[in-house]
Amino acid sequence: MKHLDLRNDIEGSILKKHFLEAFLLQSAYIEALLKQLVDFSLWAATSGISESETAPKEHKKLLLAIRQNANRYTFNQLTMLLRDAGILDADQSKLLDEYRKKRNPVLHNLVREVTTKETIDIELREICQKGKTLLESQQFQSVVDLIDWLEKKHEAPSPEAQPQPQTKPTEIKQ
Repeated sequence: MKHLDLRNDIEGSILKKHFLEAFLLQSAYIEALLKQLVDFSLWAATSGISESETAPKEHKKLLLAIRQNANRYTFNQLTMLLRDAGILDADQSKLLDEYRKKRNPVLHNLVREVTTKETIDIELREICQKGKTLLESQQFQSVVDLIDWLEKKHEAPSPEAQPQPQTKPTEIKQ
């Protein structure tokens, strides 16, 4: 699924007042974007390091190990890693932490806690609004723009867009 489609599904779910659906999609999407941000940042940090440079081999191995294991990190670990690396500033980190603190109790207790649909919808709508604020932030928008660019670059051209074979013009006999 393309990122634009996913963003549209989240927004559509909110508009239809399907807050649980919007919340689950948005939570997964934000966490995936954090993982992409780690991946892109570590790729940028390691792609220019050669064995002959002053950076120790262990340093490069550590960065590659973090990059390969980013999918195992929790939301909080991803946020702290990006903050500690200077990729997220204090305000962005605070927004993510506020979102996480609202998101986690709902996500992890969804089945255990008995509540009315009206009550949970109020809470989910509030969390979705915080998530929307995050997704509209410059840091996330940069990742989204990069992903959109990569998706367009790797799209298979449609049959209409492919050049048609040229037929050899018939010779004119004189």
